[in-house]
Amino acid sequence: MDDRTMSEVVAALSIPDYPRIQESVFVKQYLPMFAANPEKVDGIIYVNTWINVAGSPFQAVDVYNGSEFLYRVPPLLNSDDTMLKNIGRNGSIHETLQEAALKASVIPKLGEHHIRQWLTDRLGTGTINLDIARQWNLIFARYNLPQMAMVWLMYPSSLMRMNRSDLRIAEFGDVHLGHPNTRTSHILTALRLAFPDTPATADLDLIILAGDLFDRQLSLPNQEVYAIKQWMLQFLLMCQQHGIVLRVLEGTPSHDWRQSHLWIQVAEIAGLTVDVQHVTTLSIERIDSLGIDVLYIPDEWRTTCADTWADVQAKLLEHGLEQVDYTVMHGGFHHQMPRQLHDKLELHRADNYLSITRRYVFVGHIHHRSQYDRILAAGSFDRLAHGEEGHKGHYRVHVRRDGVDDIEFVVNTYAQRYVTVSVEGLDVDAAKAKIDKAIARLPPQSYVRLRGQRTDLAATLMQSYQLKYHQYQWSVKETGRAPDTVTALVDTRTTLKRITINPINISELLLTRVRLRNPTLLQQCSTILEEVLNEPV
Repeated sequence: MDDRTMSEVVAALSIPDYPRIQESVFVKQYLPMFAANPEKVDGIIYVNTWINVAGSPFQAVDVYNGSEFLYRVPPLLNSDDTMLKNIGRNGSIHETLQEAALKASVIPKLGEHHIRQWLTDRLGTGTINLDIARQWNLIFARYNLPQMAMVWLMYPSSLMRMNRSDLRIAEFGDVHLGHPNTRTSHILTALRLAFPDTPATADLDLIILAGDLFDRQLSLPNQEVYAIKQWMLQFLLMCQQHGIVLRVLEGTPSHDWRQSHLWIQVAEIAGLTVDVQHVTTLSIERIDSLGIDVLYIPDEWRTTCADTWADVQAKLLEHGLEQVDYTVMHGGFHHQMPRQLHDKLELHRADNYLSITRRYVFVGHIHHRSQYDRILAAGSFDRLAHGEEGHKGHYRVHVRRDGVDDIEFVVNTYAQRYVTVSVEGLDVDAAKAKIDKAIARLPPQSYVRLRGQRTDLAATLMQSYQLKYHQYQWSVKETGRAPDTVTALVDTRTTLKRITINPINISELLLTRVRLRNPTLLQQCSTILEEVLNEPV
């Protein structure tokens, strides 16, 4: 059947006098189905009976209260040629809604997504009927039901991305979910505010998470894990809906513990086809959908940065490349650190990576934001400690074909507040006045630290303010200790010393651990270890 014949069939199915149904019947039996709440109709999807009422899936139905006309229910399907050509693909309407009901019983958002994805597959690149969407929202509003988000209708990715030669990238990192200070719930709220389902987010082509999504290893019973999975699901659904590519780099091993594999698990369980990858090795990827080559370098890939650079050169040779378009890495550069630390830390050479990267180097690990030439470091997404009082957020880069790129740092206005008040050398009245001014508009759960000598009034004032302002977290910083900028830049909690285990040092290493854990067992363990090592192979 050709397109003209199909159109004639559709026209024949449309009759001027629309079928009628009473409001009480429609609301009880059919409205929950259309509102993506199938559980409210005892798990039964009345698709076939609704088609019997309408006469055809292309037919609207008028709703009455007695003899009074109330509103018109749009047809299940419209007569758009693109949709008609795709009917029958991926299962029937009945099957689709049944599957959506099953998914909604687990996670309501999944049911909604399943229906929308089914419709989107049939629409292809055609124009979505906004009038029908608005009609449905008027009906839903009448009964105080959740309305369809118009963003996905008004700004489909195929319409927003007018030119693939332009590329829009968002990059963030060092989120540190599970942090002992800044609550995970707070960070997740900030992430939702930073990446809402709006046209600006839908316009993105690529989102990069440059390592340290987690702060520590989390176990399943931890309630934070469930909240994190829910956020991941919502984020993945949004990426799939708008065709956004998502890449998540492994960060510092003692932070991430490869837990970002949850992205892949959540996507698989939800049955999503979103383009998401968790990168754990030094590698080069060709993202065909974007036409770009990307180099990935996880943290602590090699013992030294020189060894890592050697591996990068080998990987370029393996792929037959002299340059990549973008580099995503987790580590530090010399320009990010105070000069006095250059010889104490393993740091990458900026010139090396600028020479092999045509566009931008996105780097995580150092919590302070910086930009050096084309090396962009967003810093930590949220504030995690004192010494991080500056702006937090993420980068958005619009890479233009004319070479005049737009680089914007989007501030996380919801970031956790950390405030340090110096009371050194002040009398009581002056110190109180300074503290009162500093905390005047602080939100609850903010962190307030008094800086001064332990011998002066700092500790005494802290105890007094703790009792009066228990909604804040109070502490004292002794004057003369390491500057905040240094402690914020270098995470002493996760600084690792790599040790190569060999037959010569294995005994010493193991027995040192025993000596620290339980010295009484040292001799016994030493004897057993010697016997094992001396056993013939």
